[in-house]
Amino acid sequence: MFGIQDSMIRAYMVWIAIIVYYVQLSEARHNLERRAGGGRLVHCINYLDSLGISSVRVVCTDYRQTEFQCDRSRCNSGLGPNSDPVKNPFSKMVFRNCKPPDYTGPGKTVSNIVSMQVDDGRIAIQAGDINNPVLNYYDCTMAENPLRPYCQGCTLLR
Repeated sequence: MFGIQDSMIRAYMVWIAIIVYYVQLSEARHNLERRAGGGRLVHCINYLDSLGISSVRVVCTDYRQTEFQCDRSRCNSGLGPNSDPVKNPFSKMVFRNCKPPDYTGPGKTVSNIVSMQVDDGRIAIQAGDINNPVLNYYDCTMAENPLRPYCQGCTLLR
């Protein structure tokens, strides 16, 4: 009787040790991903906007609709994955032929970008007109605005 009971206890102990080992490995990988200077380069194809009320952190979604959190200061204007976000920040991205809601006149060129969202072949942005720093919402065409920002050092948003 003691032999079977001892074997069961040993089997449970081995099972617990295996589970603890794998949990520690997954936590180590997760912590390494969040270290400063680490993280992923993400091409923000579909969405980029503030993370909650933060003016420093943004949520960015890639082509798979996977959400990442990134520092706004590490997001570029979409010139390429190696474009320097200090020299070419997301805020300086330029969108052409954009119109405010219910506007029937010619499209405008806007910069001072705060957020963007791609939906149904259109790009909705919040930005300031080049000659007016007040933020407005604009609807832009995808055909004339093919660039999307890249953000460096992003971590998976969970």
